Amino acid sequence: MLKKKRLGKLNLCLNSIIFKERSYIMRVYISADLEGISGIVDKEYLHQKNHEYQRARKLMTNEINAAIRGAFQGGANSVLVNDAHGPMTNILIEELEPEAELITGTPKLNGMMSGLSEEFDVAFLIGYHSKEGNPGVLSHSYSGSVVGEIRLNGNEVGEAGFNSLLAGYYGVPIGLVTGDDKVIEEAKTLLGPEVNTVQVKTAFSRYSAKCITPEQAYKQLKEKAYRTVTDLEKLIPTSVTSPIELSVTFKDRGQAECAAFLPESKLDKKTVKYTHKDLKVIYKALQCMLRLVK
Repeated sequence: MLKKKRLGKLNLCLNSIIFKERSYIMRVYISADLEGISGIVDKEYLHQKNHEYQRARKLMTNEINAAIRGAFQGGANSVLVNDAHGPMTNILIEELEPEAELITGTPKLNGMMSGLSEEFDVAFLIGYHSKEGNPGVLSHSYSGSVVGEIRLNGNEVGEAGFNSLLAGYYGVPIGLVTGDDKVIEEAKTLLGPEVNTVQVKTAFSRYSAKCITPEQAYKQLKEKAYRTVTDLEKLIPTSVTSPIELSVTFKDRGQAECAAFLPESKLDKKTVKYTHKDLKVIYKALQCMLRLVK
């Protein structure tokens, strides 16, 4: 069962009062993917050797910068960005807003959510996409060539869903999600209508979409980031009931057999299951399965 919880909200309110005259630090975390950036519709944009990749890096960096500017203007004191796509070396650090910090490269603990902790007040998911098998531009779940489906306690999740739950584990709400119309539908289903969103494109198919211009995307991202950090109290972290069963269905039996080398996991046809009481361990188990397959 997936649920929303008011984890740490009272403490946040009290801290806001206690530190009002003592430089209370508002920290914003950004997990940035590439497939959900405006203008990105094809695999040619996604990989280092492809001819559209350098354009994609610039478009991605600029959308992140817009969110950073909005967060700082809304009162954030610190913004940490985690590069969360593929090799996780996509963001152009020389063009990133100078006040922000960047986590780049892989492997890293917690992958797409590396660096997140209880210290943060809110998290943004920028450039995200819908889950494997669903409609949406370049939809997949963590590894398009490997993963067929991911479930937590029987509920199907994609990257936006699983990463939101890991943020909730730390008591951090997701305040802003950006991407195409399909991932925004997913986000609102899990996180509720309170979450702010920016729809930068409308999916026509897996490889086509109606996109807003980069300038319009930057404007909306800045406005929504500002709105998010100035109205944190409406946001509630999301959680999952413990113990947690992770169920990963792979695209072929051989992949599942490799993933099942994970200790304490169970293999059933193309599905590998693993149960633990701690969501952080469950998230790490998924990372380990994917490493074993690759």
